[in-house]
Amino acid sequence: MADGGLNLRLATIVSVDVFGFARDTDEDRQKITLAYEALVARLESASQRRDGRLFASDQDGFMVEFPSAATAVAAAEEIAAGPWPPVRVGVHQGHVTALAGGDLVGEAVATAAHVQQAADRGAVLASEDVRRALQGDPAARRLVRIDRPVKAEGSGVAVPVYRLDFIPVVDRAGQRQRLQRIATITAGVVLVLAALVWIVFGRDIITTLDPRHDHVAVLRLQARGSARDAGDFADSLTDEIAYVLKEGDVPLAFGLEAEKLRTDPGTWVRRLRVGAVLDGVVGGGAGSPLDVKLNIDDPIHHRSIWTHQFSGAGDDLKTQAASRVIGVLTCSARALRPGAQVVDPDVLSLYLKFCDLDSDAAADASALTEEERILRQLTTTAPQFSDGHSKLALFLTSKSEIDPADAPALRAEAQSEADHALRLDAKNSDGYVARARLLPAQAWTQREKNLATALSLPAAGPDPQVVYAQMLPEVGRLKDAAAHASKGAALLPWDADTLAYSAQLLAQSGRTDDAGLALTKSLQMAPGNPVVQTFRYHMYEGLGRWDDALNILDDEATRPPQVAQEDDLAASRAFIQAMKSGDGPARAAARTAELASVQRDRSHLMAAISHLSALGYVDDAFRLADQVSARSDDLSTLFTPLMAPMRQDPGFLALAAKLGLIGYWKAAARWPDFCADAGLPYSCAGEAAKYAAQ
Repeated sequence: MADGGLNLRLATIVSVDVFGFARDTDEDRQKITLAYEALVARLESASQRRDGRLFASDQDGFMVEFPSAATAVAAAEEIAAGPWPPVRVGVHQGHVTALAGGDLVGEAVATAAHVQQAADRGAVLASEDVRRALQGDPAARRLVRIDRPVKAEGSGVAVPVYRLDFIPVVDRAGQRQRLQRIATITAGVVLVLAALVWIVFGRDIITTLDPRHDHVAVLRLQARGSARDAGDFADSLTDEIAYVLKEGDVPLAFGLEAEKLRTDPGTWVRRLRVGAVLDGVVGGGAGSPLDVKLNIDDPIHHRSIWTHQFSGAGDDLKTQAASRVIGVLTCSARALRPGAQVVDPDVLSLYLKFCDLDSDAAADASALTEEERILRQLTTTAPQFSDGHSKLALFLTSKSEIDPADAPALRAEAQSEADHALRLDAKNSDGYVARARLLPAQAWTQREKNLATALSLPAAGPDPQVVYAQMLPEVGRLKDAAAHASKGAALLPWDADTLAYSAQLLAQSGRTDDAGLALTKSLQMAPGNPVVQTFRYHMYEGLGRWDDALNILDDEATRPPQVAQEDDLAASRAFIQAMKSGDGPARAAARTAELASVQRDRSHLMAAISHLSALGYVDDAFRLADQVSARSDDLSTLFTPLMAPMRQDPGFLALAAKLGLIGYWKAAARWPDFCADAGLPYSCAGEAAKYAAQ
C-alpha cells in the first residue's frame, strides 16, 4: 500500500560490516576509507547480477536489498568470500517501509544488522525467516544452526540464526587452462606428458634449479587462551603487518600457503622461497593486559634470529608491536634479496640486531656506538654484503653531521663505503642515497640525479624517499617534498621523526588536515621525542597557531633544542607575542630581540630572518640574509609560510641567484612552488633572466 510516498513490502536485507578496525583511531579511519572503496566495488558487483540494490552506507557498514532470500544468500556468500577487506554478513527477511528517497526503514532492517553483528570474521549468518523462505532451495541445506540467538528489533524475541557453509570456489580460469592442455594431446604424447610433468612439478623444478630465499613469511598469530579480544587482536595485528610489508614491496609469503610452513616446512620453505618467518602468540585479555610475543626464525638453519615481547592494550599496543617488527622485517629483507650473498645465519642474525636498533630509533650514545660496532663487524665478516657497506656509509655520513672535528675523515670513509657498496651491487639504492648525502650543499642537480636513480631501482626502500624529501624544501619544492615524505613515512611506519617531518611539509604545502593526522600519530608513537617536538613547533608557527607554539616553548619537556639558549628563547617568545597582539610596541620589541639574538648567536640567523619577515621588517630580513650561506644554513627556511612577505619582493630572486638556486631551477626546468602564487607581483622567470650570467 502507498500512503504519502511510503511503501510497505517484504524484502530480504543483507547487512555487511568491515571487520577488525577500531573506528575511534585516526590510523584505522584511513584504512576504513580504503577498505570501504574496495568493498563498495564488491557489493555493487554481487548485487547488480542479482537485482540487488545498495540503499544505505555509513561508518557502520552497508545495507543491500534483494528480491528473494535465494539471491540474497548467494550474494552474501560471494561478498563474505571475497578478497580484502575482511567482512561479516547478516541476512534477514521481513517487512520494510520504503521512503520516497529510496531508503528502507523498519524492524527488519535493524534485525539484519543485529544478525550481522553476531557473525564471526568472514562468516554469513541468516535468520530463521530466511531459512523458511529458502525451503526447497539447495542453499537451505547449507544452513547450520548455531547456539547464538539474536534478539529481533521491536519484539525482543530471540531469533535463531544459522551459519552458511560455503561452497568451495571453482577456479574457472584454471578449468579453461586444463581444457587447453587436454587439447594439446593431439600434438603428441610426449608433449602432453611434458606438460603434465611441468604442471604438477613446475614450481618444485624452478625452486630446485634456482633456489632462493628472498621472501618473508608472515604466519597468522595464534591466540592463547579463550579470550575473544586476544583472538581479534591477533588477527588485526597479523593483517596490519602483512598489509604494510606488501605496500612496502617486501617479498611476502602470506595466507593459506604460508600456513603450510607449520606442518611441512621443508617443502614450503623451498616452494615459497622463504628466508625468514614471523610467528607469535597473543595472550591475556578479558580485562587483563594483552601479552604479545613475536619471533623471527631462520627456516633454513632452524634457529631463532629475533624475538621481542610487548604488553598493553588497544591501538597503542598494536602500533608498538607492528611498528617494531615491520621495521626489523623491512630492513632485514635487504639481506634476503637475490645478490645479497648472506648465507651465514650468524651474519643474518647480526644484521637483524642492527635492524632492531635502527627501527627502535634509539638516539642515545650507547645505542649509536652499538650500531656502529655491528656495521663494522658486518663489513668485516661479510665483505661481499653490499648493504652492510651502504648502511655503514649512511651511518658515517650522519655521524659526520654531529661530529665536526672528525667530519672530513668520516665523510671520506663514508664515500669509500658507498662506492664499494655499488661496486658489489649496482642496484643498491642506499649506495646512491649515501652518495647524494655526501655531495656539497649546493650540488642540488647531482644530488637529485643520485636520488632519482635510487628511486628507480626495485625495492628501493624508504631512504631515497626521505632524503629526497629533505632536499626538495631547500629549493622551494614543498609540494613534491610532502609527497616524498608521505611515501617515506608509509614505508617507515615505526619512525616518528619521519612522520612528524611529513606533517610539517604537509602543513607548509596547504594540506592541513593530512598534517594534523600525521602529527597526531607521531605524538602517539613518541610524545617526548625532541625531533618530533621541533617539527611540531615549526608546524604551529607556519600555521599561525601562536598559543600552541608558545605552550611548546614554555614547557622544558617539549622545547626544541634550537631555542635552548636564553637569547634565542626570549626572541622566539617576543616574536610570538608580537604576532598574537599585532601592536607596534610588541613588534618593535620583537625586532630588537631578534637582531640582538643574531649578534650573539649565528645559529638563530635563519629563524630571525623568517621572524622579521613575518613581522613586516622585510628590509631588516634582507640585511640579515646577506649572511646566509648555502653551505652552512638551512635554505628550506626561505620557503616557509613566515617568509611570504620577503618573497613578495623581487629582491628575493637576487638572494636566490647569490645562493645558486636560480642555476638549479633553470637546469632542472622546475620553478619553486611560490612562483605559481597568483598574488606574486613579479614573474620568477623574468626576474631570473636578469641573473642568468650568475
